[in-house]
Amino acid sequence: NALRPNGVDTATLTVGVYDFTGYPVIDGTQVEISTDIGTVEPAPLGAMSAAGAEGAGSVNAGSYTAETRNGRVVAILTAPTQEGDATVSATVNGKTVTTTVHIRAATAETIRLTATPADLSQGDALTSTLVALVRDTWGDPLPGATVRIGLADDSGTQGTLNGSDVFTGTTNANGRVRVIFTRAADAAGQVQARAEYVLLANGQEYIPTEDSVTLQLSAPEWRLYLPNVRR
Repeated sequence: NALRPNGVDTATLTVGVYDFTGYPVIDGTQVEISTDIGTVEPAPLGAMSAAGAEGAGSVNAGSYTAETRNGRVVAILTAPTQEGDATVSATVNGKTVTTTVHIRAATAETIRLTATPADLSQGDALTSTLVALVRDTWGDPLPGATVRIGLADDSGTQGTLNGSDVFTGTTNANGRVRVIFTRAADAAGQVQARAEYVLLANGQEYIPTEDSVTLQLSAPEWRLYLPNVRR
C-alpha cells in the first residue's frame, strides 16, 4: 500500500548488509540512509532491537547514518505532504541500493448510509436525516469525497432530499455528508435511499462503492386470510 501525503503515515524499511561471502557484515558497519522526499529516521528502540540494529550516528531530515548489528539497519520513512514517489537509498562503502515508496492521496474504500429515524410511519414524523460516511483504505474518514444520494422512487412522489430528487455533496472533515429526506404527504409503503461515492477519472464517472437504506413511510398493510374449509 502507498502512504498518504499527510506528514504522518510511516513505512518501516529494513536494510540487510552482507559481505562477499553472503554473510552479514560485522557489527558497526556504517550505512547512510537517505530519501529525496519525506524524512527518514532511526526506527524506535523496540523495532530496532527486534531487527538487531544499532542507533544512528548523525541525523537530518533527508538522511542519517546508522551502524549495523547482525547485518541490519532499520529506518522509518515519514510521508511528505505532497504526492510523489520517495526514493530511499542505502549506501555502504560506496555501494548503493534503492527502493521506492509511493505517496498517494487516499481513495474511498467503503461508504455507509444511515437514516435517523428510518421509520416515518409513526406519529407526525415527516423528515429523516440521512448521513453517508466514507472511509479510506486505512479505515479512516475521508474528507473531500463526492457523494451522491438519491431515491429509488420511479414515481417521484414519495419524498425529496433537501427539496430535490437527488442530492450531491462533499464529505466534511469527518468524512460525512448529511441530507434531509422529507416524506410526501401522501407517501405510502417504503422507499430506498442510495448513497454513491462518485469518482471522476479521464472524463468518466465511476461508482467504486455504494450503500442503501430503506425508509418506512407508512404502516405496513396487514391482510387477514381465512382458511377455506370444506366438509
